[in-house]
Amino acid sequence: MSTQTTIESNELFIGGVWIKPQGSDRISVTAASTEELVGSVPDGTNADIDAAVNAARAAFDDPGGWSSWSVEDRAQALERLAAALESRAEETAH
Repeated sequence: MSTQTTIESNELFIGGVWIKPQGSDRISVTAASTEELVGSVPDGTNADIDAAVNAARAAFDDPGGWSSWSVEDRAQALERLAAALESRAEETAH
């Protein structure tokens, strides 16, 4: 009996939003520990990749974005992320 979560995504997360991919191809998702097929995700096209790269560049160039933050501000953000991940460790492990 499997306790794996099924992964079925039909969108790509690009630029902070979920968008429909340009193509219809899929990538199978296999559990590393059991080699069991647990779902599939969209296979991004070159156009999807271009959109993701453009969104990443825009985020990097944003004057108020991560790349302009001080080391201290980045460290605090990472500490908050670590605490949030730790609080969901058991859920994430499943």
